Amino acid sequence: MTDDTTRPLLNGPTLGAVRAWLIQERLAQPAANGLLLPRVVTTGKTRSGKSTLGNLLVGADDLLWSTGMPDSTDTVVIVRFPRGLTYVDLPGVAGDGRLENQNRAALGLEQSLEPARVDSLRVLEFTDHRVVHDRVYPAARIPVAKVGPDLIFYLLAPHEAVPQAEESYAKDVLRAFGPERVVFVLNLFHDAVGRRAATERQVEDVRQRLERWHREVGQAFDPRRVVSADCRTGAGLPDLLRAATDALGGDRGLAEVITYQNERALPICRRKVQQAVAAYAASAASAVPGADDPAGSEVIAAVRTLFEYAGRLAGRQVTVTDAQLRPFRALLARVSPEDGEDFIEGFTNWIGRGEVAADRWETERARAGGERGAAVLHEAVSERRPAIVLAAWAQALRNALGRRGGDPAAMAEQARRALDRIGATHLAERYAEVLPDDCDHLLDGVLAAAGHA
Repeated sequence: MTDDTTRPLLNGPTLGAVRAWLIQERLAQPAANGLLLPRVVTTGKTRSGKSTLGNLLVGADDLLWSTGMPDSTDTVVIVRFPRGLTYVDLPGVAGDGRLENQNRAALGLEQSLEPARVDSLRVLEFTDHRVVHDRVYPAARIPVAKVGPDLIFYLLAPHEAVPQAEESYAKDVLRAFGPERVVFVLNLFHDAVGRRAATERQVEDVRQRLERWHREVGQAFDPRRVVSADCRTGAGLPDLLRAATDALGGDRGLAEVITYQNERALPICRRKVQQAVAAYAASAASAVPGADDPAGSEVIAAVRTLFEYAGRLAGRQVTVTDAQLRPFRALLARVSPEDGEDFIEGFTNWIGRGEVAADRWETERARAGGERGAAVLHEAVSERRPAIVLAAWAQALRNALGRRGGDPAAMAEQARRALDRIGATHLAERYAEVLPDDCDHLLDGVLAAAGHA
């Protein structure tokens, strides 16, 4: 079998990832209108995603680090953004008693776990990714001006059981701050291919538990204060900011950040996705199958990947059936072995391992925006295999929308003629010429189907 680690990767973004990137970009710019953003404090169980959400906003993988316990900061970390937002990451609760008491001390709550009481708390402050203050405060005298919340993001992981200890802590938070200052974030963890860890039943169970917690402390439950998101990918981040804006009485600073990404996200995502798919078609069609793999298996694997990717863009997981793959296997049967061998040979030469001069490759790479997969087709080789993969993209988009498929043979022929005409030396920039008709329109429908995912 072919080693999966050697297969081409489809690195196209999701709408949620583009939205998160735009939010990061806006938060990194100074506010020109003098509107300072609020102080947001994150809390919740260890491994619920508090630091992950902070890293997402900061645009870094490891700014909010952890101790030896996975994803469990033992320090209060404060990050100040140029636009005025202050993000405070607290130690986790419902796990290590000392960490929970650090959390309680930071929020001014009574320390409830006697054997693990803390007398001091370390506070780190970051500005522009640099530590600007590192101090230890007495636990009873944490400066409210540093960690006192305008708003609390309370993170929960629906795929994990909610322990009894967390229920007691959550009720204390609701009593102390009131439900109007708390937004509950259901962090929906996904794996690399978009499979969600939590089931619908688990998500609903957490919502029902939240409603019960409010009722038992005599507070009204507002479903608008519960937001589903993926703190790793950024899916749902605009919904979280909208809930925060509402909780803060229509905060204009946060509303401006939401408007900024709303105006830009769709066209940027559409372009990046289509460019990535065009590049992927070239690299995937040139992959060499393993010794035990049937001929064309690498192309069929690429078709399957495109169907799964289109599903992720629509905010759902899809199962690719043999019936969906059958038309592409039929198209592949019409491609002679020589076509594939010529294509692979041309691909190898084009990236400089064969006869093509290095300076020619450097020129083409610059024209393609630095993406090696975007300039891999040599004019002298067959375009049939990448054309089949490009045709599969249009079908994948239709499938994600629940529509009937078109004619794969006609779409593949259209893509082949375009590849033959343009030579595919500027594939990333000229993706619209090689993708089948209506791909932009179909993709807009898929992204719209995802809502704010």
